[in-house]
Amino acid sequence: MFKYEVTAVTMISSNAVLITLKPRDRTRQLRYEAGQYAAVSFNIYGRPSTVRCFSIVTSSSERGVLQFAMRISGPFTATAAELVPGDEVTVQGPFGDFTLEDGTSQNAVFFAGGIGVTPFISMLRDVTRRSLDMGLTLVYSVQTQDDVPFAAELFEIEQNNPNVSVIYVIARGAVDKFAGKKVLRGTITAEAIDKIMRSNYDPYDFYICGPKGYMTAVKKALLDKQVDPDTIFTEEFGVKTKGWPSLRSSLSGRVYTGTAAGFVLAFLMVTAIDLETTIAKASIANPSAATATVPATSSAGNNSSASTYTPASTSTSSNNSGYSAPSTTTAAPAPQQQPQMTYQQPVSTVS
Repeated sequence: MFKYEVTAVTMISSNAVLITLKPRDRTRQLRYEAGQYAAVSFNIYGRPSTVRCFSIVTSSSERGVLQFAMRISGPFTATAAELVPGDEVTVQGPFGDFTLEDGTSQNAVFFAGGIGVTPFISMLRDVTRRSLDMGLTLVYSVQTQDDVPFAAELFEIEQNNPNVSVIYVIARGAVDKFAGKKVLRGTITAEAIDKIMRSNYDPYDFYICGPKGYMTAVKKALLDKQVDPDTIFTEEFGVKTKGWPSLRSSLSGRVYTGTAAGFVLAFLMVTAIDLETTIAKASIANPSAATATVPATSSAGNNSSASTYTPASTSTSSNNSGYSAPSTTTAAPAPQQQPQMTYQQPVSTVS
């Protein structure tokens, strides 16, 4: 767990914010690889917030600064956007292995949908700063030209690194802000991907990050072109996954599952203790409650009442259940009133 403080909060598109942090203790900083993510939380009116996971924007070589970008889409991100310089932020991690293999010279294509571009910004910064000899193409899908976080930085990276190419896929509206850039109109489709790849899918590694529907569509388009599943990697805030379908290890899923299991276990333990205590109290209050009872067989008795059973030497007659009760004409004594046991289920609240 690392303590950081806010140095800047910047709107980087119409609905996305960039939060820049610095470590409170420079000897304790998060060490990570480009493309990994971390768990973030902060205080709200003196109380800790929930924890959310975000991809790290900064390059692994950047020290003394840590950045996260997020789309403002709910209470957590809306509150995060209102943080001010000096506010404390807690960071845990790093997590995930959605990273480029160190030393690889394999060319790669990045498919980003919306704010899913954040791990790729970290990778592009890292590759450019380290002057790695690998060709990288970023295919960046957005709704409008105003929904492009890091547009200015991408222009600069493409200009300074001849091995980087950026293609913008803009769903609707004007595209004048991207004059002179490679732009496709519409949404990402199998036909658009084939056009971008010029029907040549080998040798490339493919990295995909974005909304679930977006990632599913891109993976399917690649697999339909007989792309090797082992060259397809997706980021869903878990381990880097190859191929499709795949199993994912999610930090949030593990946290929620563990919490739920803890509550269930606690509930069962409390239930067992309460039930044992109640039975013990009932036995003390009425020792005869533990004595076996059977239905009364007297013709004068009530079939629904219970009497204390004492073996007798009289002859017996068999009943339908196979149980032999003594045959007698003596009226059964009035049953003693059993103490009524009430059990109130404990209330468990999961927040």
